[in-house]
Amino acid sequence: MDALLRRRPVFRTAVIAAALVLAALVLSGRGTGGAPEDPFEGREMPFDWRSAPASTASTPGRAPDQTMGQTLEDALAEHADELVFFRVRSSGASHVSRFSVRLVPREGLATDDLLALVDDVRTAFSQNLPPEATGEHPSVNAVLKVLVEMTGVMDVPMALEITGSGQSADHGAEARVIDAARTVDTRGARSAIVTSEGVVTLTYPDEDSLREGMVALVSAPPTGMRSVVFRTETRRWKVRVVVEPGDPSAGALPGMVGRILDAHDPWIPQLADELELHTKGHVLTVGGLRGDEDGPDADTAVDILRAADDCGRTPVVLHAGDATHPTGYLAYACVGGRLEVDESAALSSAFTKPVNNPGPAADLLEEARR
Repeated sequence: MDALLRRRPVFRTAVIAAALVLAALVLSGRGTGGAPEDPFEGREMPFDWRSAPASTASTPGRAPDQTMGQTLEDALAEHADELVFFRVRSSGASHVSRFSVRLVPREGLATDDLLALVDDVRTAFSQNLPPEATGEHPSVNAVLKVLVEMTGVMDVPMALEITGSGQSADHGAEARVIDAARTVDTRGARSAIVTSEGVVTLTYPDEDSLREGMVALVSAPPTGMRSVVFRTETRRWKVRVVVEPGDPSAGALPGMVGRILDAHDPWIPQLADELELHTKGHVLTVGGLRGDEDGPDADTAVDILRAADDCGRTPVVLHAGDATHPTGYLAYACVGGRLEVDESAALSSAFTKPVNNPGPAADLLEEARR
């Protein structure tokens, strides 16, 4: 009996420990049966074309999901030797024709052959659209998105995204974008999306990785790319910062972004407000702040202004409300590498009438410099 009584606490402890380990595995997504994250699934249309909700819809001018889906799969099947994987998906909307095609070409496929394959898919799409969805002024919206997974310079998932409704394309420009994308320094990124217009979007798992990625790319800017988008979403921040390679104002941006991200570092991240940091033109904007028409919360604003004062050449705006519903804001120009109140700045919104507050802006900047 004594031995049995002595074993019970050990057994209970083991059960509790096992439960904690299982919970940790489930929360981290690494439990048995958990599928690895697909970095590009969110770029595809949401439904398989065979079972899309609107597949039987008879909206005039809309290509039925069943018909177009089969057409696109038939076009891809002709290139089976060049592909490792392909999938066709539909938006399922009853009033538009939106399809996505995702391709994984076999290793070593030449760029010209890859683009010829994409052209065949685009041609099949455009030639099978109803008349209402074609011509210079179509009455029905028709969009095909082609996602081509590629191998970059580092072991980071990368895909080329080509979106349009027609078959015309500048193969030379697209080939140059592909070659340039394969040289982009993607260290620390979770995924990379490259558009045929020469924009690469790098998504990072956290703020530290994003900051390191910005430092690497700004110090050695990629050639042949129009712009680089740095983005991440955490409990504290939703970040989308655009950098144009070669832009003189880009040099100070990684340090400035890093200091701003560090300025909002609550002790309990789970209870923190998610702030937004994004660029609008050449202006660095911080949104999602508490506040009203009189401007954002003073304490948070002062912390961010202190971090942003060494601005290089980048103007700064802080606003209450989110990106689509800003209310009161503080606007600053960057003069001689330091912030200066900008009374003439105008923040626009389709849903609200944001108010510039130059008086509080001056007071808070003065407080930040004390």
